[in-house]
Amino acid sequence: RKVVRVAADGTTRDLVAPAQDGLLATLGLRVDRARGVLWVASAAAPFMERADDTPAGVSRLHAFALATGALVARFELPAPSLLNDVAVLPDGRAVVTDSAGDAVWVTGAAGRLEPFVAAGAVVGPNGVAVGADGATVYVATWRGIVAVDVATRRIAPVPLPAGAPNLAGIDGLYVHGGALIGIQNAVGRPR
Repeated sequence: RKVVRVAADGTTRDLVAPAQDGLLATLGLRVDRARGVLWVASAAAPFMERADDTPAGVSRLHAFALATGALVARFELPAPSLLNDVAVLPDGRAVVTDSAGDAVWVTGAAGRLEPFVAAGAVVGPNGVAVGADGATVYVATWRGIVAVDVATRRIAPVPLPAGAPNLAGIDGLYVHGGALIGIQNAVGRPR
């Protein structure tokens, strides 16, 4: 229920204090360097330390200032939800997966989350990443990875790479140097 900053010399300090601003069990983190913001997906889950009166299945997406840890914005979904992982669009909006709700949300006006794709269009969304050009959002689902066109919201499966048995069960998803990197730990042998 907190976020720790690790300096280059290995020293640590809390950036976000335990349960600060209603932070729940922390899941996905993403840095928006351009705006100096850290996005944190959190949920009232069975593994949450220091449980409080937040109903199980409530999820929150927080934006904290990187320099100070001060709250910039907070979005909330009622139960049953599990905001899991987050990515940032070039315009600064955050896209967040809801693994319990089979949904993908985007931050909108007035502190609200808005559907990024239709509810149920993806099954078990987890990891999420934005393509280098900002035109595509990649979402890891229980069945594989899909590419969502940001402008049209059209969804297409990402083809299976040669020699890969499947793309199911990817928990972390990142774009780096023109490659899509996934941490596959929910199906088969973790890799």
